[in-house]
Amino acid sequence: MLTVLFLVMITESDPCKELYCTKYEHCGEKDSVYDCLCDEDHQRPDNETYESTLTCAGSSANISVSRCQLFEDGFPSSSLHLKDESCKGELQDGRLVFHFNNGDQLCGTSLKSNGTHVIYENSIQGHVDPNEGPVSRERNITLDFQCAYPLDQALDIGVSINPIESFVNEKLQSTNASITNANYRLRMTPYQDSGFSSPMNNDSNIGEEISKPFFVEVRTEDLDARQISIKLGSCWATPVDIANYSVRWDLIINGCPNPDDGSVEILQNGVSLAAQFSFKMFTFTNSSFIYLHCKVHLCLLEENNCSTVSTTVSLCL
Repeated sequence: MLTVLFLVMITESDPCKELYCTKYEHCGEKDSVYDCLCDEDHQRPDNETYESTLTCAGSSANISVSRCQLFEDGFPSSSLHLKDESCKGELQDGRLVFHFNNGDQLCGTSLKSNGTHVIYENSIQGHVDPNEGPVSRERNITLDFQCAYPLDQALDIGVSINPIESFVNEKLQSTNASITNANYRLRMTPYQDSGFSSPMNNDSNIGEEISKPFFVEVRTEDLDARQISIKLGSCWATPVDIANYSVRWDLIINGCPNPDDGSVEILQNGVSLAAQFSFKMFTFTNSSFIYLHCKVHLCLLEENNCSTVSTTVSLCL
């Protein structure tokens, strides 16, 4: 009888192959886990926060951290997540990038107000325990981060009678070093109709519009409509495109129509990401144009600190 023996060679897979370490990293093992370690000549300008960078845009944010620095401290990429443990980071060129937004990826983000800012908060978290058995040497990490927007914001957009839309992009400054500056866009749009369906076009001229109702909308679409609304604190007109010009006519004062101008109506305020008002068109003496300016206030809907402003002047005195 002839017996044939088949030898099967079993090769272990390379744990470093799928890590894609960058040119300033090398694959290594720590506490029986393989990940990418920093090369000796890798610059470490910020060890405490792992070279974190945070970008805020409306109700979303991206934060990235150094993968190799985290692993040097004993935290492999697979152990890290946002407050919602399902929100893991994505590797991009040696950095672990986390993201949340106001859609279907909130990732445990919370929203609060500190009296001066609306603040989105989250954190990168993780824990590892290299020991097995009755003794634990578990290590934990929490990297908190915030995106903040001032509650009060001046919208100095000059709007003459004929623009369709005017846009402003503003970098919002914070005096609190722990709060990251954030950006959101405001736009002021003049309309011809009370349904806010027909923006003013370039064929309009001020002579045809005198004493006719003029409709204005201030809107932002970058924030979370489920949690935030905007409220017009004040709006006024100037004959030149200078918000603090000495000659001005107030339309809205402290969230209410100017009692000296009976034509002003506040149609929507403090209930959504759009505020709307109207007034009868007028001119300044010796001027062919008017320019509109508003100060906008952000409100948290859950705190109910932005109620609809009545269009009845007597209720706002």
